[in-house]
This record gives sequence, C-alpha cells and structure tokens, in this order.
Amino acid sequence: ITLKDDSYLEAHGKKTSGDYPGYGIIVWANVEGGEEPMTIQVEDRATIKATAQGPAISTNNFIMTGGKINAKSYGGEGIYADTIEISAAEVEADGHYPGLFGSNTGNGITIDKSMVKATSSGSNGIYAPTVKISASEVEADGYYPGLFGVDGGLTIQNSTVSATASNDAGLWSRGDLKIENSIISAVTKDPEQYWGADPHGTASIKNSWIETAGGVSTNIKPENSVLFDGADGSVIGDATLPDSVTVAKGLTLTIPKDTTLTIPTDKTLTNEGAIVNRGKVIVN
Repeated sequence: ITLKDDSYLEAHGKKTSGDYPGYGIIVWANVEGGEEPMTIQVEDRATIKATAQGPAISTNNFIMTGGKINAKSYGGEGIYADTIEISAAEVEADGHYPGLFGSNTGNGITIDKSMVKATSSGSNGIYAPTVKISASEVEADGYYPGLFGVDGGLTIQNSTVSATASNDAGLWSRGDLKIENSIISAVTKDPEQYWGADPHGTASIKNSWIETAGGVSTNIKPENSVLFDGADGSVIGDATLPDSVTVAKGLTLTIPKDTTLTIPTDKTLTNEGAIVNRGKVIVN
C-alpha cells in the first residue's frame, strides 16, 4: 500500500473472541518462507487512522517520508513491522503491547525529523533491536521501559526525547547507548527499584541535558553535559545548551567550581527553580 499527496485511509478491526483478533491494516508476507517482503509507504501529506483489537497496523516494512499516522490497538501493537523508517512525519501509536514495535528479525526503528508519540499500557512505548533517533521530538511511555533498544542499542542525536516507565527503567538497552546534543527525560515511576536510564553496554553522553527520576546506572559518565538526579542537577565539564530548556519549579541546578554552562545564540535558559553558580555562565 502506498499513500501519496492528500490520501486518507481509515480502518477499524472488529473485536473477536477467537484465536485471531481483528487487525486494522495488514500487509504481510512470509519472508522466512521465501516470499518477498511487503510495504506500507506513506508520503507527502497522506494520513492513516487505524484502530483494532489486534495490531492496528502490521507489515514487513513500514516507511514514512511524510504524512500522519494515528494507530490504536486495544490488545496488540499500535504499529508492528520488521523495519520501521519514519522521516519528516507525525506518528501517534498506542497499544497494549508496544506502541511502536520493530520485530527482532528486522532492521529496527529509525526516526528522523519527525514527531513521534508511542505509548503502551502493558509493554514498551517503543521496542526494536536497534533504535536510532535524530533531529526529532519523541515521547515513549510504557509499563516496561518506555524506550527499549534491545541488543543493537539506542542512538539519540540532536533530539528531544522523553522516556517514561511505570515498572522499569524509563530508557533501557541491552546494547550500547549514544546520546549527543539532545535533551532527554528518563523517568521511572519506581525510583526505589529502577534507574531512570540503564544501558547494559557502553554509554556515551555528550553535550546534552539529561533529567531523570531514578538517576542513571553507574556505567553512564556524561561529558560536557547537565545531569539531573531527581530534583538536583549539576553541570559536568563545559556544557552548552543543546536547545532552549527550563529549570522547572522545585529543581536546583548547580554549576560547580571549574565548570561552565554556555547558553548559545538563539537558545534560552528559563529558571523557574533555583540555580547555584559556583563556576561560570556564558551567555552568547
């Protein structure tokens, strides 16, 4: 299926008590059986709205180079595909299982220059073997890790990302974590049990602003960044704001001795909480 221009497609899968819950839209081939993979492609200003008891949208390759998606599943995934590529698009995906699900046999999830909101009442907001996010605004909210890049890890660059979990780390990976020039919120609603961010591979965080509930695991050593553990934040090294940010009410940002915080041209630091300056603030 390819949607172009101002195309509009709406589908509602029926509920059933049988073994095969109703899908919204399914375009699928048995690749392991030798069949050629099939694709749902959305371009330009095209729109898909899909609701279902099972997966709202399911295909081998889900590719967006524009357009909007609203996918809601009451008992399955919002969007399920082997490979998911989202570029210059808007996506809302909600499911009982992952809202946005890249299967373990595919090439993961890539999000570029897009706005994505993915939620799950019983699993991950976003799940894939590899997740790559660039120049985007992403919100991932789940019962388990909101944002979960499995063995292939997570890469976030030049983006604003919020990852929240009710019963696990907000942001988690069994692989490596790489964050650059980004604003990140990593929140667990059970900070006594879980980290806000918890990669099990190597972790590289540079030139970023990180807010957490639950803190970050011990293998995370941010460079030239700002890190909040709950209400208390600190500048690490020579940090530069990656974008405009707010020190929210109830938060305290400390700029320790021998550190600097630079506010670049066209960026704004708004203080609604407290800032303790023992180092240097540079406003361009």
